Amino acid sequence: MVRRLLVNQKERKTDMCKAWEEQKRIGRVEDIMDLLEEIGETSSALEKLIMEQTDLEVLRRWHKLAAKAESIEAFEKAAGLILD
Repeated sequence: MVRRLLVNQKERKTDMCKAWEEQKRIGRVEDIMDLLEEIGETSSALEKLIMEQTDLEVLRRWHKLAAKAESIEAFEKAAGLILD
């Protein structure tokens, strides 16, 4: 019984961590999109690529690049993205 409670508690903590990471990811995506929208019009391909990114480190790097970019093209080049 105690073991089962511990397992359930661990599963809940894991679920909470996953939910927290997803919220963090969504927030980072929104921040990147907001920054890019201030400097130009983003293509649907770029929006899709950003929205589907799940690696928080990549999103963190893109966020910094978006904050410094003077154009969408400059962001894409700095991020190593080649979009049609």
